[in-house]
Amino acid sequence: MRFARVCPNNNHWSQPDDGNKGGIGTTFPGTCGFGFEEWLGRTGWIWNGPGFDWMSTGTDYHCGFIQAFRRQPEQAIHDVELFIINANSNRVAVGHINQCRRLTAAEIAAVFQVYNANGWIAIMQQELSAANQQAIQHHQAQPYPHQLANLGHAPHEIFNACFRISDLHYANNPVPRRYQYSRYGILYH
Repeated sequence: MRFARVCPNNNHWSQPDDGNKGGIGTTFPGTCGFGFEEWLGRTGWIWNGPGFDWMSTGTDYHCGFIQAFRRQPEQAIHDVELFIINANSNRVAVGHINQCRRLTAAEIAAVFQVYNANGWIAIMQQELSAANQQAIQHHQAQPYPHQLANLGHAPHEIFNACFRISDLHYANNPVPRRYQYSRYGILYH
């Protein structure tokens, strides 16, 4: 099992929440009020576009973003425990994904085209804008308009992982962990 830090989210990572990323300091989510993992659990957005040779026929897939996968080799497959660092600086396991695959650049482009054609990229931009505005108003976050506008130009910032929806599991009750991992960009093991 590998371990990947994700941004806190009060909506089971189905969409950005109110932007309150308290306790995570000067990280990107702490500064801007959102992280690109915000849709990792949006399982209503099912991948049924052109299949890739590794996909099982008749199986629903979901694609999203895990910061720690950015440095993984394309096509790497890992079982990943997702954790956050809460407002008390405690590491807390919030779920896991079995058989999560790091997408290739061509796969990311294909996924982006399907999501864009379905109008999901526009929804993501609207949701990010709302979360960022809430964070600015309530939590003194910084405006981050260039990232919002560039979603269409940087699909690798919103997609890099794909998994079967049945392989995503949330912890009913977050589980405290004793490991000292803290960085977003490292897939720990």
